[in-house]
Amino acid sequence: MSEHDDVEGYGPGLALGDPAPDATLPDEDGNEVALSSYWRSQPTVLVFIRHFG
Repeated sequence: MSEHDDVEGYGPGLALGDPAPDATLPDEDGNEVALSSYWRSQPTVLVFIRHFG
């Protein structure tokens, strides 16, 4: 399976070097912030923390 194949019906993934899709998420104060506003000026890492229990 390559990185461009569909994964369980979610559609194709990103290839190495592809730009990440933009998204708007709440910041630590609850204000809506577009991720693109961060990555235009600095490297940006988005981490999803899974909670079990």
